[in-house]
Amino acid sequence: MKAEDVCTNDLIPAANDFDKPKVKADAEGVKLSEGFAALDVEEIKAHLFDSAVK
Repeated sequence: MKAEDVCTNDLIPAANDFDKPKVKADAEGVKLSEGFAALDVEEIKAHLFDSAVK
């Protein structure tokens, strides 16, 4: 069996067909817990791949 016989991108367009502005607005409207609100996301992004194999 070959991967291309069972794996396709046929469902990708339908999966990406959603109201993106509504999802963004809904996400921005969520109140974060104190722990999550305290996270320094930029610091996390800056070091996300520090331990990656190079």
